[in-house]
This record gives sequence, structure tokens and C-alpha cells, in this order.
Amino acid sequence: MGRGDRDQGWDRRHGDEGRGPVDIDRRADRDRPGRWQKGERIPSEYRQRQYVVDDWRAYHLAPPPRGHHWVGVGGDYFLVAPSGIVLNVVIGG
Repeated sequence: MGRGDRDQGWDRRHGDEGRGPVDIDRRADRDRPGRWQKGERIPSEYRQRQYVVDDWRAYHLAPPPRGHHWVGVGGDYFLVAPSGIVLNVVIGG
């Protein structure tokens, strides 16, 4: 076993101590269906007709304000403003 092997074992056992902050790009998580939170923007492809919930009563959702709509993705529902910003989230309907 070479020195490089021992160093990597140390990293796995002790995390990234001493390496400083790690910059993680979380955009990929936000673009994945069902990963959106209040205040985030839903990608435009999820605001198209096939995701819009017109019969919100059948899903026991509150009536959306004028111009807003519910988007259903994977059993979760997102109240979306015309700008695409999430105003409310119902997990698992």
C-alpha cells in the first residue's frame, strides 16, 4: 500500500477537516421534480398543461388565487404564481 492509499483512507474516515469551505452548486437539485421549496422558481417545463392541476378540489387543495395555479409532480403539489415562484407546497397530497 502506497502513501497515496493511506491519505485517501484518512479522508474517508475524517471528512474534509482542514480543507476549507466547499462550494456546491445546488441548481441541479432545484431543477429536479419535487425538490422545490417556497420562494423558488419552478422550471417552465413544469408549468405546462400536463402538470397543471385544474381540478384542485379533487385533491383537497385550496383554491388558487386569480392567475395562480397548482402544479402536480410525483404526488406533490405546488401553488405557483404567474412568475413561476412557489407560494405553497403540499407533500403527498
